[in-house]
Amino acid sequence: MKNKKKIVCTWSGGIDSTALIGHLLFNGYQVLAVTLNFYEDIFVDRERKARELLLPHLKSIGPITILEKEGNFLWNFSPDGKEIPRRNRLIIDHIIETVCRPKEIYYIGVGEYIGADTWVVKDHVAGADADARALISYVYCEYGLDFRIITLADFGESRFKVDRIKLGYDIIGDSMFLTTNCLNNSEIHCGECYKCVERNIAFELLLDHDETVYMADPKLNSMHSVYANQMKGSFKNESKKS
Repeated sequence: MKNKKKIVCTWSGGIDSTALIGHLLFNGYQVLAVTLNFYEDIFVDRERKARELLLPHLKSIGPITILEKEGNFLWNFSPDGKEIPRRNRLIIDHIIETVCRPKEIYYIGVGEYIGADTWVVKDHVAGADADARALISYVYCEYGLDFRIITLADFGESRFKVDRIKLGYDIIGDSMFLTTNCLNNSEIHCGECYKCVERNIAFELLLDHDETVYMADPKLNSMHSVYANQMKGSFKNESKKS
């Protein structure tokens, strides 16, 4: 009989994957955290450092083991600069075939990394591959009921970032500031990419402060007010419900 309390999770060291792992550990799961390097150089080093700093805090909650992937698993972009078609399904296939089946683990946890914002979906990946429900349906059709995906929320939706931070913060507290979400290949957060902008807004909405060190002020980004309005509306609605 399969052990429903064992789960393979992808872990970048970012907000979403860290919050998900903390949530699963808190609820009694045994987590095998798989790292997949999509980039190289400083970017990979920054993610690895974040995981190393976060690991003791997660271990204090429950049993977690790291499966470090040596080298690059799959480039985020093809040589011509476009997203690799169906890359999300390739990642899931890889995890099931090389990790889940050999270890007889049937549950897979994913954060937001496997999703994409609307502009990416339209321009590069094809919506059916970047939508959470479509991906879960793919796993069901391809591998049957044995394999299940556990995720946090709709993928690539910035307005849910506050909820993800709250989920992690309620479990590991200020350690959530150790996460990394920047898209720039630098030692610290650039403060200019959309990931830095939504991160800054989400922390300030939830905690009234953001301890992340940025190279540039995220508030100067032209999209800051757009993201802020989306996330404030979502945060207000969720607060009313609770």
